[in-house]
Amino acid sequence: MNIIKNFNTKKIIMILVIFVLLIVIYLFVDYKVNFLKRVVFDRQNEWDVTLLQNTKLTGNYMGEIYNQDYTFNNLPADLFSVLISNYYTMNSEDFFAIRNNISTGYFQKTVSKKEIEKFSKKLFGKNSSLSLVSVNYACGGLTINNDKYTISSYEPEYCGIYTSTEDYYISDITNYYKENGNIIVEKKVAYVSPNIISEEDGEINYEVYEDKTKNKLIDASYNPECLFEEKRKEECYENFKTYKITLKKGNWNHYYFDKIEKK
Repeated sequence: MNIIKNFNTKKIIMILVIFVLLIVIYLFVDYKVNFLKRVVFDRQNEWDVTLLQNTKLTGNYMGEIYNQDYTFNNLPADLFSVLISNYYTMNSEDFFAIRNNISTGYFQKTVSKKEIEKFSKKLFGKNSSLSLVSVNYACGGLTINNDKYTISSYEPEYCGIYTSTEDYYISDITNYYKENGNIIVEKKVAYVSPNIISEEDGEINYEVYEDKTKNKLIDASYNPECLFEEKRKEECYENFKTYKITLKKGNWNHYYFDKIEKK
């Protein structure tokens, strides 16, 4: 009887050990998958240079990141400056705390070179060199004076950003994975040009082009539902151009932008 009892006890312990191991393996795999997802989506503001100048906020600089394959080392100084300025306004805790001008929604802050270098390293890594220039764009700008960096920005509603007739870029993250220790993010990108058909009825036709040069038309009458991310399906962007963004690992599982290239 004792032999049977000992056998059953060992069997129960073995089952419990296997059960615990399966839970540990599941949690480990789940952590890996969810961590990757968190970096790509939840921390998108930390690495996505396309997000920083993909909107009407940047005026003529909108979409410049798609003009060629870029690494942080070969970004033009003015585009680099636009990216850093927008990155600062989006990630600084207190930039939008105090308005400089209540009636125009204007914000401005002067920071030291050390402060702006800190944000540059977060976006482009610790080895990124700082070569900023004074630059103005649609809704903001950067002014440099004796190692003092003055960053300015308007709130979107004061800059005509929410008007439905302005052209803009549309993009979707369609794939992401790890490769040689890096994270690869694939994006489908296109340029949307709204045309008013009837102001009275609020009817708008959306043309979609490959980029802002409008040299290549993708869709002469784009489905309006595809403009809403939550309703966007694969067929909404299957003819868009694909870009591959490489993120490199920094300290404490932080990933930063390394390069963007056409796939």
